[in-house]
Amino acid sequence: DTPAFFSYNTSSKVTVAGSIEDDSNIVSLKVNGQAVTTFDGEKFSHTLTLADGVHPVNVEAIDEFGNKMAITRRIFVDTTKPTIEAVKSSLPKTVSANAKNPVIKVNVGDNFDEVRVYLNGSEVFYKPISEPYAMLGYKQTIDIELPLVSGKNSFELKVVDLVGHEATQKFSVSKQGK
Repeated sequence: DTPAFFSYNTSSKVTVAGSIEDDSNIVSLKVNGQAVTTFDGEKFSHTLTLADGVHPVNVEAIDEFGNKMAITRRIFVDTTKPTIEAVKSSLPKTVSANAKNPVIKVNVGDNFDEVRVYLNGSEVFYKPISEPYAMLGYKQTIDIELPLVSGKNSFELKVVDLVGHEATQKFSVSKQGK
């Protein structure tokens, strides 16, 4: 039953649970080679501790006649928050009234390579996960244009990773009046 195929897990502790239906007695039930901790003859539960990454979860049952049944699901484990930081040298404090909107450099990073970047709640950058699925890591500097109006402009940069972890940075830029 759990975890679902290609599920996203934000904890290193992953509970594997389900049920086995067989007319004969089950003599061995393992999850990733470990004997399950709870099994009542039909329902089972076992908790794995997994590092960040893409992992196979293999459930293998053997009945009293030596018949094997197995199922494998791949899952994602990600306990690490992404990072986001506007490069200070590209971030003006004030711009003149007739200046174009500044384009700033923003450093984005995560242990998986799928990230979404938002500026004041609007998505401005998306990098989908690469195939084949693996924890490839991502570290990139991206350009973001800041839409300015006269006066103080407040901004929030937010990065969201594969499993929904977030990191934010707030700053402001002033544009002189005409």
